[in-house]
Amino acid sequence: MDRAAVLADVADHGILPLTGALATRTSSLALAAEALCAAPSQPELRAARRAWAGAREAYRASQAFGFGPVDELRLARAMDFAPLRLDAVAELLASDEPITPALLAQLGATVRGFGVLERYLFDPYVDDAEVLLRLQEDLRRCEYVVALAQDLAESAGRLDAAWRPDSGGFRDALARAGADPRGFSSQQAALAAVLGGLVGATLQAEEALAKPLGRLDGGVPQPDAALALYSAHGLMEIRAWLVAVRALYVARGAGSDGVALADLVAAVDTP
Repeated sequence: MDRAAVLADVADHGILPLTGALATRTSSLALAAEALCAAPSQPELRAARRAWAGAREAYRASQAFGFGPVDELRLARAMDFAPLRLDAVAELLASDEPITPALLAQLGATVRGFGVLERYLFDPYVDDAEVLLRLQEDLRRCEYVVALAQDLAESAGRLDAAWRPDSGGFRDALARAGADPRGFSSQQAALAAVLGGLVGATLQAEEALAKPLGRLDGGVPQPDAALALYSAHGLMEIRAWLVAVRALYVARGAGSDGVALADLVAAVDTP
């Protein structure tokens, strides 16, 4: 079976749609955050929360291929630093510097990412009216919310561009593994990276389910280990991992020339 065709289909019909979705959804999140802080209201808060959830879902899906540009650009920590460092956040908010994506990049991962933004859009300990009041009365908090969302959009845009054949070109490095000096030393190494990403995302989903239930801690439940504690979107994130794993595994082009990773695995397993 043509392994180059498999890698090309994974890139074109699996990875590129996911990086494109992440770039689009984080751009929508940035717009929603700007609209919320321009005129805080219940409808705008709901819209910003929906945009956060959509962007977060797309980010989790992108973790099914955690190799290449995401490593080279060091985007994982910038977009999803955990656990939250509220001391670093408080220090930033107490400063006088204008909060911009450039400043966040300068200060580092502890003040960036989905987790911090979730903290300010969702708060299970107060009602929505209080969330809105805080945004209305604390202009610096709103400035931070907008900068966080813009920073995520910029990071996602860089990731998407790095995969596109007309810009960064890592799509070609994967599809032409063994022949492109920017990529993998062999097709086998490229396939191992793809499969490793799928296995890794599956294990992340398994751990995210098992740890809060105590399955990894001697039967003692660890509720604070659940994903997305503020927004309660943990199950959505787990599902996003698994849906992305399947999408990449069966990704193939249209017509008889399409070859999925699943086809290659089936062929190898056939006696």
